[in-house]
Amino acid sequence: MGEKFVNLRIVTYDQAYPDFRKAYGVAGTPTVLFLDTGGGEIDRIVGYGGQKDEYFQKVRDYAAGKNTLRVLLAQYDGKTDDVEANFAMAQKYLDRFETDKAVPFFEKVLALDPEDTKGHKVEATYRIALNEAREKQNVEPLKAFIATDPEEKYLSDAYNTLASVYMRKKDTDSMVATYEAALERFPENPRMMFSYSASILRAELEDLYPKALELNEKVRALDPEAKTATVYNLITYYQNIGDTEKLIETFEGAIAEEPESSGLLSYYASTINSQEIESHYDRGIEVIKKAIELNAGSWSYWYKLSLLYEKKGEQEQAFEAVKKALELSPDNPRLKQVLDKLEGTEAH
Repeated sequence: MGEKFVNLRIVTYDQAYPDFRKAYGVAGTPTVLFLDTGGGEIDRIVGYGGQKDEYFQKVRDYAAGKNTLRVLLAQYDGKTDDVEANFAMAQKYLDRFETDKAVPFFEKVLALDPEDTKGHKVEATYRIALNEAREKQNVEPLKAFIATDPEEKYLSDAYNTLASVYMRKKDTDSMVATYEAALERFPENPRMMFSYSASILRAELEDLYPKALELNEKVRALDPEAKTATVYNLITYYQNIGDTEKLIETFEGAIAEEPESSGLLSYYASTINSQEIESHYDRGIEVIKKAIELNAGSWSYWYKLSLLYEKKGEQEQAFEAVKKALELSPDNPRLKQVLDKLEGTEAH
């Protein structure tokens, strides 16, 4: 990166961030923009899926001028009626999380190849229906797509999206009916079970709590890698019913199994703080300090430590913790406000 580019990092609390976000249409972070010397966009990478080698290869390609949006647009100019060229453009915009720009190309794929000789009909139909549901909350195209009974990789995602749209619309009856239909089709799908369980708990459908817990246990049995995620469902459940004792017990059990999970430790400390579990403030401080040991560069962990110290009335320690957070994130306005408030206490 140092050889090929001039590198600039902009964080969300930077004063320049709103202007850059508006100018380049950045939907969220992390987003890496590749710009030419005039500030024009060559391409972008949105998000990070954890595939390090694949990600770095994309960076290499962009540095070499390969597979970029700019290159594809130039190639497309002479092939506007070519099915594969339209499909490639649609895939590129999907990769950039610009679904609204991908949809017209998917629609053209369907129009140019009504007999599906290129084999893109299912995906194109699915992507168009998905966009209608997510962006316009119009579920009819997605329901029609589900009725065609496509292969599992599309059908299971379609069910999940449909259920999530009903969740956003607060139509919990339709959400439940969608998940029930999905589980009838995929009775051993742990992802579907987990989503159903989590949705019940988020919507606080108390009469379905037993089902949510049953599904959560099935997920643990079917997919050991999802064990940590199922713990979060249990935590939500105990928060919902106000059972602090079981909430703490669940956290402690999870930490005993994954003592090096800084995210889990941080979540525990945050929960102790937000739920104001006074008897465990010291434990919250202990676990967030452990998270800091594992990830000393996280300003948010130091900030959480300051909040717990403040809750305990230990203003001096809270002040020192937020000072450390500000060292790691010097332009963060929220931290500056907290520091100013603590400086105004009797301790300072």
